[in-house]
Amino acid sequence: MTRHFIAMLAFHLSNPVTYRTPLVIGSIFPAIISSGLALSIISRPVNGDEIKVLL
Repeated sequence: MTRHFIAMLAFHLSNPVTYRTPLVIGSIFPAIISSGLALSIISRPVNGDEIKVLL
């Protein structure tokens, strides 16, 4: 995601490109929470103490 923002800032268009900082920062939190949830789901212990990563 970071590469996208850097690339968009480096790309020059005839129209100005801006970002609304509160919206960008606000969109980071759901991404972090959902990524953490997905990682916790796929790395749940199986058969007690064994951790099996499902990828």
